Amino acid sequence: MRPNRLLAPLIVTVVAVALAACGGNSPSASNAGGDNGPSSAANPSSAAASNAGNQGGTTDLQSLANDLKPPNASQTANLSTATTIVVTYTTSDSIASLKSFYDKALADAGLTVMGTTDAGGAFTWIVTNGANTLGGTVTAAPDTSGSGSSVSVAIGSE
Repeated sequence: MRPNRLLAPLIVTVVAVALAACGGNSPSASNAGGDNGPSSAANPSSAAASNAGNQGGTTDLQSLANDLKPPNASQTANLSTATTIVVTYTTSDSIASLKSFYDKALADAGLTVMGTTDAGGAFTWIVTNGANTLGGTVTAAPDTSGSGSSVSVAIGSE
């Protein structure tokens, strides 16, 4: 996989986390605060099942993002294209509990953690699937209101 393909979701994640942390919402966000249903551009195939990352090339980014929804969360934005999805959430869970959740959820989704960062109270997982046909980031940051956390899931495919 070309490194540039992995950088795009990372950049989008940073912007999405900033928007979520500020309480802002992109005017182009679809399904904001909604039921986590699929957006029109990000769901080209509903045939891909959970754990599709193990098969090395799911194109059902919305299903993968749904599998990575944090516990006790409300969706705040869902931005997507044919090859990228960024979903942001707010949750009452702490960063520590989200670390435990994502360590398991990422593996269950068939994703490999390529690296992590822990800075300023925020924690980011950098992930790819086995075939390196998709990659992205999951970032959990303390909510600016002082309770709970903001989470951004950004996944892109070739």
